[in-house]
Amino acid sequence: FCTPTRQAPNFAEPGMPGMFRCSAPGLMTGIFEYAGFKEVTEREIRGKVSFNSAEEYVQCLMEVTPLIVMLMNKADDNTQSKIKEGIYEAVAPYRQGDKLMLDYSALVISGEK
Repeated sequence: FCTPTRQAPNFAEPGMPGMFRCSAPGLMTGIFEYAGFKEVTEREIRGKVSFNSAEEYVQCLMEVTPLIVMLMNKADDNTQSKIKEGIYEAVAPYRQGDKLMLDYSALVISGEK
C-alpha cells in the first residue's frame, strides 16, 4: 500500500525491487506449478486499513518497506520533507473523519504438494 509521489518511483509496480516484486497476476501460480504443486489457486483479498494520521501511515511505510527506508536514509532533510509532504498530499483524499482509510489487496496462493 505504497503511495506514489512525484519525488520517488512507484515501488508498488510488479517486478520492482521490494515487497511487490512478485505481485503480477499469475507469476506466483506459475512458480508454484513449476515447483511441483498441484491444484494451485490464486485469489485476491481486499479490504481497508485505517491509520490515525498521514504521519502514522508514513511511519508504517518506514517499518515495512526496506527500500523506502534506504531511500529516506540516503536523502537529505529537505528531500525527506518533500517526500513526506508528497505522501501526505496523495493520501489526503482518503481521510474519513479523523481516520485515514486506505484500500489494500493481497494475493493468496495455495497448492497441494
